Amino acid sequence: MKFSVCVDALFPQREFSDIYERINRAVTAGINTIEFWWWPYKDIDAVAKAVADFDAEIYAFCVNETELTDKNVHDKYVQAVRDSVETAKKLNCRHLICSGGNIYPELSQRKHHENIVKGLKRCASVAEQNNIILLLEPLNNIVDHKENYLCMSDEAAEIIDEVGSENVKILFDIYHQQISEGNIIDHITKHLPKIGHIHCAGVPGRHGIGTGELDYGRILKVIEKLGYSGTIGLECFTEEPEEEIKNFLSL
Repeated sequence: MKFSVCVDALFPQREFSDIYERINRAVTAGINTIEFWWWPYKDIDAVAKAVADFDAEIYAFCVNETELTDKNVHDKYVQAVRDSVETAKKLNCRHLICSGGNIYPELSQRKHHENIVKGLKRCASVAEQNNIILLLEPLNNIVDHKENYLCMSDEAAEIIDEVGSENVKILFDIYHQQISEGNIIDHITKHLPKIGHIHCAGVPGRHGIGTGELDYGRILKVIEKLGYSGTIGLECFTEEPEEEIKNFLSL
């Protein structure tokens, strides 16, 4: 397994002046595989310079559109994926994070699901043409994203099957899935072949992995035993980011 760190979560911009500095802090603390959120709000030239200067790798970042549940904006979403792919190429990054979108009261559960599948199929074609992996992330709608539709890993796995592309995987965020459904080890075990990336944070509060109700040492040992060879990302809020990275690496 390989570890990554989301610099937007651990090193928020309000505390650290720029993305270059935040990447430097993460690498110095011991992890050179980097994630961040929405790229249009980043100085991409500074990111590229940090990659070169600190021997870092950009593992993933977010597509700057969220509404796959709304078929009326699928053209806009596909274009956002195309634009994100071009940015990913500049950074030698192969993973883009996607979310399903909000709940629309006028749509049935089935229609929400079908719209995500239709939109992702179009995006998958772009990903396949450019050797990019799209990571579909279910988000909890109990605490953090109350208007969000896709929150269960079982449905995410169904969507992946229906899209039918090796370039579309699940981003299994343990924090979100503990809130949404629990039974973390069972769900990861069941969906492992479809999981392309994993996120970690403490529950409740999305604080450090040593806080809250989850035994991350046990969870990561099971994931390793299952044969997962992908990346596990630290995406939590903490007042001591360097110390949290050290704790993460010691698991």
